[in-house]
Amino acid sequence: TMPITKYNYQVRETADIPRIITEAVHIATTGRPGPVVIDLPKDISALETDFIYSPEVNLPSYQPTLEPNDMQIKKILKQLSKAKKPVLLAGGGISYAEAATELNEFAERYQIPVVTSLLGQGTIATSHPLFLGMGGMHGSFAANIAMTEADFMISIGSRFDDRLTGSPKTFAKNAKVAHIDIDPAEIGKIISADIPVVGDAKKALQMLLAEPTVHNNTEKWIEKVTKDKNRVRSYDKKERVVQPQAVIERIGELTNGDAIVVTDVGQHQMWTAQYYPYQNERQLVTSGGLGTMGFGIPAAIGAKIANPDKEVVLFVGDGGFQMTNQELAILNIYKVPIKVVMLNNHSLGMVRQWQESFY
Repeated sequence: TMPITKYNYQVRETADIPRIITEAVHIATTGRPGPVVIDLPKDISALETDFIYSPEVNLPSYQPTLEPNDMQIKKILKQLSKAKKPVLLAGGGISYAEAATELNEFAERYQIPVVTSLLGQGTIATSHPLFLGMGGMHGSFAANIAMTEADFMISIGSRFDDRLTGSPKTFAKNAKVAHIDIDPAEIGKIISADIPVVGDAKKALQMLLAEPTVHNNTEKWIEKVTKDKNRVRSYDKKERVVQPQAVIERIGELTNGDAIVVTDVGQHQMWTAQYYPYQNERQLVTSGGLGTMGFGIPAAIGAKIANPDKEVVLFVGDGGFQMTNQELAILNIYKVPIKVVMLNNHSLGMVRQWQESFY
């Protein structure tokens, strides 16, 4: 499990259990969030011990950097003052840091158009005039053209995965890149960073906002990207058969764009990311790293239990639904009232789409 966890523990003494649990929770929830394994051998699990949870953690070797370097922050603003075509790329790190308010304030102060990754959806409202849509192979025309033509990209909390970048050699080839991320391993891994900044997304944005405002003029750039944004969306609304995109848009209207939206993995996931009118950060719950089919129903159960007063809508494909549909029993037993919308295309649609496109 080492390649996919932040840390692994094996309990050898029952007296170590309180310390290990305290440390494991701390590691899992700080810095870049991630899983920590606690291996409990059979002989240890058969013993009894008193458990006293200690809130204190002493891990000299684990000290994630939260405070960005002040000089790097100043470099971003200096480059921004020179830029004619800047773009903000908002990733999942904005949501994890609960930094949507700061992101919006920064974008509005300097009139910078915003592109999001899949996990960055909701960090800026879909209706916001500066929002261009999700980027990448499943993204909008306006978002992808803006990233291609930009002369300065400020990426915050995005890992530049292949669905966003396509070919790293041609991605944002005209742009200087400032990359802000709490995980130093992500900076420069896929896309070279001209201004690397290690730190918490919220703190970085707060520092950018605290600096004296620099002069920049993006009026012509905003006019251009707005025209791109107003291009017609890519599905046929005149089809006699109801299109899945239309279903998602209609549910967005019925819920006033305020539901917690959960997806499984597949084509429906990308349509939901594109066509639901998100208003808030952490509003979209989806598997954006490993692409785990079957994620939807269990995740929707968790979302509703954690937010009993919110409407929770699950969009799921027929493939993913088959993998965890036994969890419908849990919905019934515990009376968890979620809405399930199955978009059935009688196939593993994304697999079929890729086969047709690539082969």
